[in-house]
Amino acid sequence: MNKFVKTFQKLTALFIILNSMPKEAMANRNGQWHRQDCNSGIFIACISFPNTPSVTKYPSTKIITKRYLFPRDNLGSTATLPINMADIINALGERDIKLDSYYIPSQGVTGSNSCFAFTYRVDSSAWNIVQTREGAAFQLKRFPLLGFILKIRTTFIGPANFNPGNNQYRVWKDVTQHEVQFKTACSQTASLTITPEVKIKPLDLSRYVPIDFAFKRDQINTNGEFELNLQNTFFGAFSLEGRHGGTAVATKVTSDGGVTVEGSNVTIRLSAVTCNIEGGANHTRDFGTKKSSEISTSPIKENDVSIRVDCGANAYINPWIVFTDANNPSNRTDILKMIYKNNGAQTANVGIKLKQKNGNYISFGPDSSKKGTQNQIQLTREFQQQNKYIINFTPELIKLDNSKKIEGGELEGLATYTLSYQ
Repeated sequence: MNKFVKTFQKLTALFIILNSMPKEAMANRNGQWHRQDCNSGIFIACISFPNTPSVTKYPSTKIITKRYLFPRDNLGSTATLPINMADIINALGERDIKLDSYYIPSQGVTGSNSCFAFTYRVDSSAWNIVQTREGAAFQLKRFPLLGFILKIRTTFIGPANFNPGNNQYRVWKDVTQHEVQFKTACSQTASLTITPEVKIKPLDLSRYVPIDFAFKRDQINTNGEFELNLQNTFFGAFSLEGRHGGTAVATKVTSDGGVTVEGSNVTIRLSAVTCNIEGGANHTRDFGTKKSSEISTSPIKENDVSIRVDCGANAYINPWIVFTDANNPSNRTDILKMIYKNNGAQTANVGIKLKQKNGNYISFGPDSSKKGTQNQIQLTREFQQQNKYIINFTPELIKLDNSKKIEGGELEGLATYTLSYQ
């Protein structure tokens, strides 16, 4: 089952298109104090903000790569992968983003110090967290070569800016989980403007690509091409909350649409490269009509099977292969199950083994092209100066249990193979 696509002969370098874009205006999110449904007694301790979320884009300039080639089943092959991650990282750039400010008016608050906190959320469906030398990094699941270090903090404007107790809330904090909560300033009934900030630092995570990563087939078109766009990939969202500030009444935020950092303007163009099968993909061997006594004494051998693949100019591809027992896909032994053609539910007391030229027998595995699949075998380069590979083996018919007889009938064993391009 070889799912091959068009191969390409020329590796391409990164080409960045940068278009200047107007700076987004950062409008305040104005709060309104209220008593309705507040449950705070005589105090006005509840404040609401617009329910509509505000969105800031990262990066603010347009980045489009030329098309890169990579082995279809080994995106993380850093020794051979022609994707220039350094150029992508440089194009993205580290950025300190000031988000929409929250304005807390002074009027209406008594019995409370008007203290606040933020929750910062990162979409767990889009990001893995990996530990790197620089700390926890958020790894993009769709393209795990790329990740980001995230830091957050808040700054203040207003009388609270001069309150020494608020200084501790200005420092940058590392984001190490998909959801983090942290305190921010208290206004002590004065007006206050709080501005959340996020620092985004792109990181090359080639070393941390999961061994079983593979692009989903529906991501790749018939030409083996697809484009990865950061559009609608959320880097995080702030939401403001109230908290206790040493008084009997805690501030409550009853509504807030939040402020969000959203990925945009980045398109990484890739082509999944495979190899071509030479001489036909299917192979049939007929053991003919045999007496049970012939099978009992020694294995019956058939003509060799040779599977050849040609990788063309793509010297960075290493083809692997795994064989699957079609009649018993969970089979992980080195014996292919045989069934009676007129009764598929009846298992025969014979099986087939596939013997390699080095004397080892091939064990069966799952139907998967992912790197690291159980019982995958690396093909051998057939000619040193060419990117052509081969696997040879001899089918052997054997008796499984010498204490039992072999029932007569027409038998069939069926194995499939899946090529993995690493």
